[in-house]
Amino acid sequence: MLLPLRILIVEDSESDAKLAEHALRRGGFDVQSLIVSTAAELIAALSTTLWDIILCDHSMPTFDSAAALRIAKARQPDVPFIIVSGSLPEAAAAEAMLLGAQDYLSKDNLARLVPAVKRELQDAAERRARRHAHCPRNSAAPLSGRRARPAWFRYRRRLVPRRRHRGRLLRLHPDA
Repeated sequence: MLLPLRILIVEDSESDAKLAEHALRRGGFDVQSLIVSTAAELIAALSTTLWDIILCDHSMPTFDSAAALRIAKARQPDVPFIIVSGSLPEAAAAEAMLLGAQDYLSKDNLARLVPAVKRELQDAAERRARRHAHCPRNSAAPLSGRRARPAWFRYRRRLVPRRRHRGRLLRLHPDA
C-alpha cells in the first residue's frame, strides 16, 4: 500500500523535480506534488495547501534555499524542509541547518531521499503529538498563525471593574 505524500518542490529544473518524485514513488509513496520556482509561487503554494514536506534546490535564478526556508518557516513552521542540491557550499549548508532545514541531500545521491523523507515525516508526527499532549486545545494554533488566547478573553466584555483605588484596579467582577 502506498503512503500518501503532499510534497512541495522548490526547483527551477522540472527534470530534477521529476527525478525526486520518481524516487519517492519507487520508495512507496503516492506522491501529490507541486513544483514552484519563484518566491511568489512558493508563498501562494504555502497559503493554499498544508504540505507534508518541502524539497528545495539550493541555487535558483530568482532566489536560494535560505530565502525559501525563511518563507516556508514563516508560513508553515512544522513542515520538514529538505535541501536537495547538486552543489551546496559548506557555509551555506551550515546556515540552512541553523535556519531550520532538517537535512541536505545531493542530487547525485537520491537513494538517501526516501529514508530521509520517512525519518522527517516520523519526526514531524512526533513533534505534533508532543505539542498536542502538552496543549490539546491549542495544538492547531501554530498552523493557523494565531496565538492561543487566555480563557478570560472570551468573557472580556462581561468583566467590569469591581473596585478602584487610586487609579489601580483591585478586582474584576463578572457582570452577569
